[in-house]
Amino acid sequence: MNEKFQNMLKYLRFPYLVENWNHILDMASNGNFSHKRLIEYIIEQEYNRKMENSRKLRISKAKIPEKFVIETFPFSKQPKLNKKKIINLYDNFDYII
Repeated sequence: MNEKFQNMLKYLRFPYLVENWNHILDMASNGNFSHKRLIEYIIEQEYNRKMENSRKLRISKAKIPEKFVIETFPFSKQPKLNKKKIINLYDNFDYII
């Protein structure tokens, strides 16, 4: 990738594409993806990365003394919580946003 193109991608804030350019081109040249599927794949990967970074930023801005994620949440310390309902809400939260 030439420097001009790399700078344009950085300006557009496509870090996944910048970091994985050669890998993506290899996948495309091997015939694993149609043009449409390749673009969908790139957009999907960028979206996932931005969502994960956003989640991490929200957690750090919340200034919670202990950083819990649903996988490590101490449900045993909260016996009145319905674990199944909470996990279901957590799983569906991405669709609400």
